[in-house]
Amino acid sequence: MLYVELQAKVKGETFIGRTDEHGDFQMPLSIELDEKETDVKMDFWVIFSYERDDKNYFKVYDLAGSNYKGVWYYQELAIINHENVEVHVRLDGSPGRDRESSTGNLADMKSLGVIYAHTAEAVDFCIIDLGANISYKLPVEVLVGNNNDDTLYSPGSSRILISSNDAGYSNSNRPKNREYHEFAHHLMYATYGGWTPGSNVAGTANHDGFLNPNTGDSYEEGFAEFMALVMSDKWGDSNPSDGQTKSDIYASFGSLENNYRPWDSRGYLEEFAVASLLWDMYDSNNDNGDSITMSLDNIWSVLKVQRNDFYDYYVAFKEANPSKADEIDKLFIAHGFFIDTTEGNGLRDHFEGFRDANNNRRYDAGEFFFDLGCLNSTSEIEYKKGMVVGKAANYDRMNRSSAVRVDGAYLKVRDEEVNQYLVKVHYLELGYGNDYEYVVDLRDGLLYVQPLPSDVPAQITIEPYSVEYTAEETYTISNQELISKLEEPDEYFDEHKFSLENTGATGDMEYVIYKDTEPTYAYEGDLGTEIDVKISDEGPDDDGGLSLFWLLPVIIIGAVAGAGVLLLKKAGNREKAQELIKKGSHEFSEKGVPAIKEAGRKAAEYTAKGAEFAAHQTKKGYEKAKPHMKKAQEGITKKIDESKEKK
Repeated sequence: MLYVELQAKVKGETFIGRTDEHGDFQMPLSIELDEKETDVKMDFWVIFSYERDDKNYFKVYDLAGSNYKGVWYYQELAIINHENVEVHVRLDGSPGRDRESSTGNLADMKSLGVIYAHTAEAVDFCIIDLGANISYKLPVEVLVGNNNDDTLYSPGSSRILISSNDAGYSNSNRPKNREYHEFAHHLMYATYGGWTPGSNVAGTANHDGFLNPNTGDSYEEGFAEFMALVMSDKWGDSNPSDGQTKSDIYASFGSLENNYRPWDSRGYLEEFAVASLLWDMYDSNNDNGDSITMSLDNIWSVLKVQRNDFYDYYVAFKEANPSKADEIDKLFIAHGFFIDTTEGNGLRDHFEGFRDANNNRRYDAGEFFFDLGCLNSTSEIEYKKGMVVGKAANYDRMNRSSAVRVDGAYLKVRDEEVNQYLVKVHYLELGYGNDYEYVVDLRDGLLYVQPLPSDVPAQITIEPYSVEYTAEETYTISNQELISKLEEPDEYFDEHKFSLENTGATGDMEYVIYKDTEPTYAYEGDLGTEIDVKISDEGPDDDGGLSLFWLLPVIIIGAVAGAGVLLLKKAGNREKAQELIKKGSHEFSEKGVPAIKEAGRKAAEYTAKGAEFAAHQTKKGYEKAKPHMKKAQEGITKKIDESKEKK
């Protein structure tokens, strides 16, 4: 885990350390031990607080009763015969009588560990890849465990909230639609010093897309979704249908290679139109209407400047890239960012969005709706020469300059044996993209099924994501049929019984939730909502202090692994470190404290600097990690057994 804080307490002395960028660490402990002290207890904590370059960027807190308390993991160690202590900490929730956690339940460390790791990845991306200044109201407080369905970024207090039903290790929202998305909101707010002016216009509602008076809010959400994809492109995250990285898959919403348009799904997917357009700018997979690839530096040079709404970013992209102006126009047209001047019929058609004032999921006379210039379907909307490019608008809102789940887009499942299902998308015609698949959680007996843009001919098939169960009846629906069913939405658009049969095989990954809280499809909260909470900053052990003695140097060498990553040290470097430690002990008798400090500094230079691999949360990665995990575990077990024998 990147830059996590460490504490070790020996004989009443407390020492502070921190892992490096690879999760490796050394902690020089300067304590006085006599010859008879051959088995000395050491209390060791891993504290979920991230610091680098003398800045504390974020801390993770867990809800305990009515207060949020800092998250920590504890393990009891021992210094045997004055030897250095080597420890490999794996925050996988495995039990142990010598281990504890701030939550009182070690199993929850698996979920909290990946929340820390993914947030650390987001921080590193912002600092290293973007060179962004994200120092707004640090540290960001990552508050986990509320029961109000609040997963959001709150800028006033610089907090990220993750609800208990969204915090599980196995939750398909992570990390793209959870840690990456919410920290991208912090990136925007810290960079701009606020939101876009457009999103503050009266009549704007978060996630209301094409219904809003401009594209400010859709840009803010699309920005976060795009940045989440780029972060996953860097870190190799996948929605693990086959264990392969699929950066274009946005959590359980499917691929953003699809050319979403502002009016898709009654206008609620305008933010996906923004995100998929930016993704087409960035990625090298040039598809229908996409003949451009731009570097992240080029894109960020435009996005890092606060502008009114997405139209102003269109203008800025063309000004910054005059040689690519035509390609940029084509891309914006393909994603529906133009003023459709064709007049509509003045009536609310079933495919046109409306503001549901009384929440009855039905259009009632007098409710606001947008009138599109087409007769039967949004697939009829076409760009015509002379239409203004860059603005998402229609004839009766010419001045409009502009990840939410689509209402009712749920399949009710009458099977309970499997927690996750595989959604497969097959394009029925050439030119629309490559087939893809992704994993969706079953929540409250419902599966979310993301509709594609209305002009995309595709078939959607759903089957259990399992080797232990197979379905007698998979579920298949065309994209056009799905869109038609959602025009007058109910709680769900269809129900299905897969008639699951046990195959007799084993191998399904454990479905891990947080604090026994089952995930739901509850609305996760509005961007910018301010939440009043109580936070305790007490550490795991507050009665200790930094040692003033530099007598016998004992160095803990180890690795903290989070998010399914086990880091192994290079033996050659460890041997060099050990040699310097011994040299330091000898030189202390000759030269005193300065020599110990210098030896410690040099030893740190030879600390292990990386791993052969990083097994991210996939079956393939897990299998690859197994032999190394087993070897590390055997080493720890051997040391414990030796310790017991000496006692």
